[in-house]
Amino acid sequence: MEIQPPGGAFTRVEGDTPARVGDRIRTGPDSYAIVTYFDGSTTEIEPSSTIEIVRLDSPPGGGKTISIRQEAGLTWNRVEKLFDANSRFETTTAAGVVFVRGTEYKVRVEPDGTMIVEAVTDTVIVETVVNGQTVQVVLGPGTQTTVRAGQPPSPPVPIAPAQFSLSIAFDGPVAPFLTDDRNRSIGFHPQGNSYVSQIPGATYRAGAGRQILSVPDPTPSYRLIIKGEDDGPFAFTVRLLANGQPTAMRAAGLARSLNAEVTLSGTIRNGQSLQTDLQVSLRPPSITASNMTSLDGSPSGRVRITQPQVGTSAQELVTGGVLVQVCHFTGNAAAPFQLFTLSLANAVNHQGHPQDVPAVNGVCPRLGLTPSAIPAVTPIAAPSAAPTATAPPDAETPDDGDSSSGSIAPTPIPTAIPIPGQPSVVPVPPTPSTGVSAPTQPEIAPATSPPTEETQQPDATGQVVPDAPTAIPPTTESASPIDAPLPPTPDASPAPAATELPTSPDPSGPTPTRPPTIAVPTTVPTAGPTSTPTPLPPATASVSPTSGPPGTTFNVTGSRFAPGEPVQAVITYPNGGNQVALTADPNGNVRTAVQVQLTDSPGAYTVRFTGSTSGQQASASFTVVPAPASPTTVPPTATATAAPTATRTPTPFTIL
Repeated sequence: MEIQPPGGAFTRVEGDTPARVGDRIRTGPDSYAIVTYFDGSTTEIEPSSTIEIVRLDSPPGGGKTISIRQEAGLTWNRVEKLFDANSRFETTTAAGVVFVRGTEYKVRVEPDGTMIVEAVTDTVIVETVVNGQTVQVVLGPGTQTTVRAGQPPSPPVPIAPAQFSLSIAFDGPVAPFLTDDRNRSIGFHPQGNSYVSQIPGATYRAGAGRQILSVPDPTPSYRLIIKGEDDGPFAFTVRLLANGQPTAMRAAGLARSLNAEVTLSGTIRNGQSLQTDLQVSLRPPSITASNMTSLDGSPSGRVRITQPQVGTSAQELVTGGVLVQVCHFTGNAAAPFQLFTLSLANAVNHQGHPQDVPAVNGVCPRLGLTPSAIPAVTPIAAPSAAPTATAPPDAETPDDGDSSSGSIAPTPIPTAIPIPGQPSVVPVPPTPSTGVSAPTQPEIAPATSPPTEETQQPDATGQVVPDAPTAIPPTTESASPIDAPLPPTPDASPAPAATELPTSPDPSGPTPTRPPTIAVPTTVPTAGPTSTPTPLPPATASVSPTSGPPGTTFNVTGSRFAPGEPVQAVITYPNGGNQVALTADPNGNVRTAVQVQLTDSPGAYTVRFTGSTSGQQASASFTVVPAPASPTTVPPTATATAAPTATRTPTPFTIL
């Protein structure tokens, strides 16, 4: 592989090399390259191909633009999601322009300049100019178009299946990572949890509890790594497909089909990584796999992670129905719940726990719970035992390799009451002298996430230079025949019965603008006032601090209520409201905390206390001010890791 700066000559690339706007990169007939941009997007360059870096912008005001010119050959582009309306990732050729906002697509430039574009996982837009007019065609996933210079793009047609391909189907709480003998990878990096896709046309899908990797044009050998996202059984099946269908070829003179399918199964622990080597033969078709062993050191491949993406694999597995997200009540007023993930099998053991509730779109409630607020949980069917290693049957049964037959199908878990993205009132736990705390359950440790790979650091100019990718030399991996499968994990024992929490009276109060979330009572309610109640002085309320940016926790105190009476706290804020039931302590005081999220709106917030028996009322207000401009207040997915200087010096990226 070679690189040529503007006005310079091509020089050979021996290792990781930064490149900048104006640089041209070309590969020889036996070389490959991977370009990793500042936002984590990548361009894989196939042999005998040439590209030029045209534009790399990431202005401080937001948005980003990445543009490359492809002169010849084949590229495979994986683009991170672009949420800003001004962002764009594009490939230009002599025949037209291809641009996307987050997808995987392939571009081939033929010797005569004809461009063939394949949209693999999302929408791709192709433009060309005909007689001074811009003509555009939109490609849906799985379609392609052909563009010749000066002519409109052809109508979209389905992408023809590869003559040969691999299909690997996974069951169980594992995250896969596959690397071929050219050091190109697809899947979730086991040490960074970042998703990578460097093999042209390869795809990852998850659904109905099963994950599937599809890899066209297989190479002779692969290394497959699976990482446990929870304890439990796993199984995966590797199939060799011909034109999208399982191979049914037979060797001459043999009565049974060749071994074009292999299944491995066993058990895995949370955080454990296992690996196996696969050997693939196309003629005659066969697949062999080595014994599974623990991963020692770093995995093979040329992957550079330009920004943290911890938790990506867990999120995909939750979306695909492999894992379940659960919120465990901690009793901490500032963060009352802890989010963790479980496999379907282990989720059964946590049903009915009074301190566990399902998460809603990955978000936990911000208030405590009483038993009446815990939704009933429909029993979840435990997954069937993982299949053992099996030989292919004699019958040539058609199978596309992607069906969900035998997969783990979860039963839907009811949603929790709170609505995410809104501020809420968090009850403050009582002191030992004024109340009885709710019985506690054993803490459930969350699944730990592995550390990410190195995150890029700014250079002297304030720019971030991602690690440089290099040309990928071919490697050869050996493999031994598969061994007997590992024994499955025995079923976990059922969880102990939970002690019922005391309930607080159902106070009346204004109807909130969203479903209320009920708090854990701070004290045991005492008897109501006597028949001759003593008049109380007017109630008061105070808040500390009185102002702060999103993310601040405001402590609110009310005084002069009847000892032991239920007190309703209602919070009103710019875009909604919420309420929580409290109980006055023996001195007539109530305390709560309002945790304002980073996504909540600035403005005036008011908390009003109302005593249900005394009728006492008091309110206090605080102000949420706009957050100061700082990289720490911007979600990582919306901020380019490499921000250019005020003069918009081109941001460098890295070549593998």
